[in-house]
Amino acid sequence: MIGGIVVDLREQRFRRDVVRLHRLGPRVLYELLDALGAERTLRTDIEKLVERFSRLDPATIALLADMMPPA
Repeated sequence: MIGGIVVDLREQRFRRDVVRLHRLGPRVLYELLDALGAERTLRTDIEKLVERFSRLDPATIALLADMMPPA
């Protein structure tokens, strides 16, 4: 607890790693999703989610700010 606020270190590390992953670009994201799909036999589910998220409007996303949601 810091200043009365509970800090989840795992969540903070996960967020940090997601930001780092994003900086590495689309190829690394593709490889991650491909490996996850193969490892967990979720390829079809991942493809559907990627399709759905890829259709988000970039202008709307920009208005919402390119930040992680509050913890």
